[in-house]
Amino acid sequence: MVELTVEKVSQLVASELESIDDEQRRSKLKSLLIEPASTLRRSYYDEDETKLYPCWKVAQSPDRPEIIIVYSKFGIADHWGVIGAKDSDNLGHDFDWFSYLDDAFIRAFWDGPLPDDYEIR
Repeated sequence: MVELTVEKVSQLVASELESIDDEQRRSKLKSLLIEPASTLRRSYYDEDETKLYPCWKVAQSPDRPEIIIVYSKFGIADHWGVIGAKDSDNLGHDFDWFSYLDDAFIRAFWDGPLPDDYEIR
């Protein structure tokens, strides 16, 4: 398994940004990005409540500081999570995780228009 670093997570974020076609949405997300910061969280679904999984905080809004977007590869298919910043030890529920950073951003912070045919991927 490749060990994640600030640089590698930053590259993942940059790649996800490039895939966002809507300039206004891409710009807004870019304004909320923070330097990736490693943290450990537990899973609701793990019977061992002492087991912690690594994840990386990548975005937070000054208007909604209680929510953060994180990246994790702890075993789920969707790697971009929208979780509570104050619930500092939990990875949230399955419905809090997305395959794409753009979808996580839309769920967490986007209040602008979306295409009529938009669906979470």
